[in-house]
This record gives sequence, C-alpha cells and structure tokens, in this order.
Amino acid sequence: AAIVAAERWEPFNVKPIAVKLADESFFTILPAKREFKPSESTAFTFYCTDPRPAVANLMFYEQAVNGDDEYRALNTCLAVPSDPKIREIANLDRIVARFVITDDATLWCEAKSSSTGKVDSCEIYDLSFGLKLK
Repeated sequence: AAIVAAERWEPFNVKPIAVKLADESFFTILPAKREFKPSESTAFTFYCTDPRPAVANLMFYEQAVNGDDEYRALNTCLAVPSDPKIREIANLDRIVARFVITDDATLWCEAKSSSTGKVDSCEIYDLSFGLKLK
C-alpha cells in the first residue's frame, strides 16, 4: 500500500461485480475499469418481485472473464427483510442498495427495505483489481 501511494498508482476494478436478478440476468453494480475511490458511493433501487419468503435476496456475482457472458458466485448475499403481505404491483417493496469502495479496496454493500425499514449489509473482500500507472 505504501508503494502504491508513493508512486500515486490508482487501483481499478478488473472484473464487473453484479447482482443476479429474478429473470436470471445480471445487473452490474461495479463495472470493470472503474477506479477505486474510497468513500465514493453508488445507489440503485431493486424491486422485490416475490415477497412470499419475507426476504429480498441480493446475490453477488463476478464476471468470470471480462467481456464473457459467464459469471461466478461470490458466495455473498444480502438478505433484506421484506413484507410478505404485499401483493399489488404498485406497492412492490423497493430495496434501496448503496455500494461504497472502502479505504481497504473492498466493496461495502448496504440495502434497506421500503416496506419494513430493515437494513442488511455485507462486505465483498475478493475484488479483482489492477493498478493504473501514472
């Protein structure tokens, strides 16, 4: 870390990090080539389309090879408590998720349910990163 700081190299994400959606597609939350700028956050809103289990799961994946369609599970999941009584499309539970790069080059993930107000959080430690030389 001291050499990186002394040389003013800039770490960046190599493989996209995504959330797996209900239709089996992947939504990128941390794209490839994005510089790691600590405390910079990104927020997205997801909708809980099946509230019966009373939890909205955000499962995290990494693209196996940059530019390929295959993803591998990061074995990290947010389980945000949701209201199982919501049945109308107009009232679907909104899961507001925020993602922050930490000073230690990890990804802090936090999500809050609009129906219950409950929050879950996790940290992804195994990010693939490179160094941009100046």
